[in-house]
Amino acid sequence: MFHQVYNCPGDALDIDPQALLADAARMAHAAMGEAHRRMMAAKDDEAFERLGRVFQRECRNLRQTLALRDRLGREAASEARAERTARAAAVRERAETVRREAAEQVRRFIWTEYERPDWTAAAVGDVKFQLSELPDEELAETPVAALVARLLAELGLAPRPEAPARPWRSRAAQAACPADTS
Repeated sequence: MFHQVYNCPGDALDIDPQALLADAARMAHAAMGEAHRRMMAAKDDEAFERLGRVFQRECRNLRQTLALRDRLGREAASEARAERTARAAAVRERAETVRREAAEQVRRFIWTEYERPDWTAAAVGDVKFQLSELPDEELAETPVAALVARLLAELGLAPRPEAPARPWRSRAAQAACPADTS
């Protein structure tokens, strides 16, 4: 036996399973109706029984088609729900990471720039409260550096400006060692 292979474009093979099952259900319903009509019009008992079995098979086909359609729908909904749950968990995890890193950077900034241990704890507590009030989605999309700058500005703190370059230093020396303020 030889099997003929048809070359179909890719779109011809992409069939929506729900649409296919809906078509199959419509055909099974029509066949069921026709089998019932013929069964009721049968002239003898043998034809009635034979058409009764045909009717029963068509009913079973319709039931199984509808059950498969429902199962595929439940599976698709379950997959979508699992994807949403995973995405929400990733957003929560990213938001917690941003909260933790931002609070730590604010604490380090206050400690190194202002050296006020008594004030650091209160300010960091206020920052942590502000961070807990922000929605996870917003935090997950916000860069930590931008968030830290915003929090420091709300606290009235800002990084100290860089010391201006001394005019007597050559440009090469300034480029080689820009942080040198001696």
